[in-house]
Formats: sequence, structure tokens, C-alpha cells
Amino acid sequence: MKMRGMLLLLLCVCSFLASANNSNQSTVDVTYSGQSSELITLERILAETRYRAEEYEGTCTRQIPYTEYECNDVTSYREECHHVPGENECSTVYERECNYETRYRQECHNGPSRRVCTNGPGRRVCRQGPAQEVCHVMNGRRVCRTKPGRQVCHTQPGREVCRMEPGRRVCSSQPYQDYVCNNVPRRQCDWIPAHNVCSDVPYTDNVCGDVTHYRAEDYVCTQTRQIPYVFDKKVSVKVELGFQKDSEESSPMTISFAINDDGELVSTIQQQDQIPYFVTKSEDINRHDSGDEVEIEGTIDLSLFNKSAILSLVNTKVKVVSFNSSKLVFSLGQSHDLATETISLELIRQRRVLNDYTLINRTLNKQEYKLETSNDGQTQLIIDLQQFNINVKDKSHKIKLDIALDLDESVPSEQRRFTKHSEFTKRP
Repeated sequence: MKMRGMLLLLLCVCSFLASANNSNQSTVDVTYSGQSSELITLERILAETRYRAEEYEGTCTRQIPYTEYECNDVTSYREECHHVPGENECSTVYERECNYETRYRQECHNGPSRRVCTNGPGRRVCRQGPAQEVCHVMNGRRVCRTKPGRQVCHTQPGREVCRMEPGRRVCSSQPYQDYVCNNVPRRQCDWIPAHNVCSDVPYTDNVCGDVTHYRAEDYVCTQTRQIPYVFDKKVSVKVELGFQKDSEESSPMTISFAINDDGELVSTIQQQDQIPYFVTKSEDINRHDSGDEVEIEGTIDLSLFNKSAILSLVNTKVKVVSFNSSKLVFSLGQSHDLATETISLELIRQRRVLNDYTLINRTLNKQEYKLETSNDGQTQLIIDLQQFNINVKDKSHKIKLDIALDLDESVPSEQRRFTKHSEFTKRP
């Protein structure tokens, strides 16, 4: 019975010590497993160096005045003047004068044009005179022959050729009036009347009298000095930690809280790149420092966004639902408000003899495609091919689809863009 009592007492002491250590701990790890809130209590004693004033007897110095009779040279000033007689003060000044001046300029004009004619070279003109019949009797028979006419020639004068020659250029100097301004120098003199010119002239005078001096004198006095000492400053934390998630699914994660050397509350999500959440944090923390103790109270809200839901468009396998000459339909994952998608499409017609022909290869605008939810809850990407004015023939086509997701600024992640590439070979 006595042994049972001793064991019970020992268990109570151990439980008390464990409770004391838990309430006074400066770090704590909180494991999230679906709860809506958690109370964080921390406590830490920080060694703070402070100073207190201490008085002690020391030596001070004061200045004691005393008087001595001394003679010293002192520089003084007296006014001295001299008479300056009147005089003319002359200088050259310039005045602007303007007048009309006769100048000359060369003026030219052409005289009247004239007609000049010349005869061309003459030519010899000949003509044949009329033929004559000449007859005579030969052996009792009359014989006649035609004798050609005589050639008559004369010289015919050449043709007259005329042209117009311009008149002769005549130049002469013509006078004209020009308004000309010049700076004309002239000598100007002003009379300066007689006057006195005075100035301060230094001189040295020996002056004797009592002069006050000071000598240093030490005396005992009370002084103050700052003595450092270590003060144990208590920092206590009482914070309500809340969790908000966008789905019913819960996966464990660990958040570490600690009081750092500056007395501030810090938190760290362990292995954040491996947990299935994007976590955003909002704080409403009040810190009250009374000098000897610091109390930190408030709330911290963690919003948990399911990674697989946000990244569903790039994590779900893409399928071609329909492909014809007018429309191309894909089956995708779910879209999310915290991620903006960018769709790129490449459609290539495959040919056996000739090279493959690219029908379209571009990033689509928001107006060029639609995302709709089908009856089975899947998201369908619908692209109207007729808007691109392309001719989809009944041949094999290679389809390349690229999806890029850009996270919203409110989502904390070192990687801001996620991509997926899919390729298909289909026949309409």
C-alpha cells in the first residue's frame, strides 16, 4: 500500500513537470489533420542587457580665475583723410547713329531678240532638151536617126534658213537708298569735384592693465556611471490558429512556431514543396511590451488551397473528344479561379508525298475558345476551326495542344507557371 502511494506521488510529479515544460516551451509543432483551429501558447525567457546608474566619488576639474597686471601691444585704427582736387574724368562712349546711304547694285536685262536668216548652199540643176530627128540619103535610101536633145544646166540658189537670236545682255550700276546704323565713338568727360578720401589706418599702442586668467583645480566630486546587468525578460505567446480549406479532403502538414532571439513570433511550414496545398497566411497580432514582460496575442488564419484542384488543367490527361472540319473538342481537367490558363494550338495536315502542311500554329485569344462543363463534370475545351479560315480535309492530322497555368498573385509558390504538352494523330 505504501509502495502504491509512492508510485502515485511520482506519477503526479512527472505529470506536473511535463505540463510545466509544455506550457513554458519556446517552440511548438502543430500538425494539421482537418481541425478548424488550434491554440498556440509559447513562452521564452530572453536575456536582456540593461544598465543601472551608480554613483561614485571621483575627481573633477574646475577653472579658478585670477588677475595679473600686464602690458601688451594692442592694434588700433585711426581715420586719416587727404584732399583730392577736382578733375575731368573722360571715357569713350558709343552712340548708335542711323542714316540713309546711297549704294549701288548691278542690274541687267536682255535686249530685243532679232531674226537672223542665211541661205543654204546652191545646187546645179540640169535638164535635157528635146530630141531631133536627123535624116540623110545613103545609097539612094533615106536614113533617119533621133539625136538626143542638148543638156541645159544652171545653178539654183540654196534655201533660206531663219532663226531667232536672243537680245544682247546689258548690265549697269543702279543707285538705291539703304538705311544704315553704326556705333559711333565719342569722347565724354565728367567733372569730378574736389573731395576728401578717408581710410582706417592701423597703429600699435602699448596698453597696460589687469588681465583675468584661469588655472585648473582638481576637487573630489560625485559622478555617475552605467553598470550593465542581465535581465530575464519573459515573452509569452497566446495565438489562435485557424484553418480554412477549399475542399473536404484533408492531408496532414506540420507548422512550426517559435519565439526568436528578438522576441518575435515566427512560423514555418515544414516541407512546403511536398504538401498538397498552396498556403496563404493572414495575421492580426498585437504585441504589448511593458518593459519587463512581452505579451503577444492575436489570430493567424491559414487558407489551404488544394494543389491538385488548382493545377487540374495541367495534371489531368487530355483527350480528343471530337474533330471535324468545323470544330475541335478536348476533354480537360477542371479550371480554377486562382490560375489563369493560356492555350496554344498547332494543327498539321500530314501528306505522304509532299511535306506536311501547317494549318495553324498560334496562341489562342480568350475569344477563340470556350471552356464548358459537360454532363459528367469534365471540362471541355471547344475550338471553332471555321474562325481561322482553314480547310480541314479528310486526311490524317497531327494535333499539338499546349496548356500553361499562371498562378494568381495571392497563391504563394516559388514556381509561378505550370505547363502541359499533348500530341495526337487524328483523322476528321
